[in-house]
Amino acid sequence: MKKKIFKLLYKSFETEIAPAEKKILEQERQRHPELDSIRDEISEIRMDMRTYGKRDFPADFENNLYRRLTYGIITDELTISFRKVSLSGAIVLAFLLLYNLNAGNDNIARKLLGLSEANIEYAFNPSVQLMWTNSK
Repeated sequence: MKKKIFKLLYKSFETEIAPAEKKILEQERQRHPELDSIRDEISEIRMDMRTYGKRDFPADFENNLYRRLTYGIITDELTISFRKVSLSGAIVLAFLLLYNLNAGNDNIARKLLGLSEANIEYAFNPSVQLMWTNSK
């Protein structure tokens, strides 16, 4: 069936069609009996839509939707990705700190924490020099 016939069928639901158009539509219905079933389906859909009535949205629906689409999605994606990166970075830094503290060279950890006891006696202590050579 042609698109023109479907347009004519839909037009018959909306307004009164001209007698010539009625005749064309009637001829097509006789040629194609499935046109009646299509007409019935369209009629049922239209009746269902009328029974549901008009749906009203809140007054600020459009503004809320626009705000969510323009700002909400972008910021949500950025915060989620930032959280993932920062959490994994914090875990890596904590692992590196623990590894360095347990590596056997407590002198570096003491200096980082401000607990250094570096003095002349410490610099010339032979046991400290052994610690340095053994840690390498």
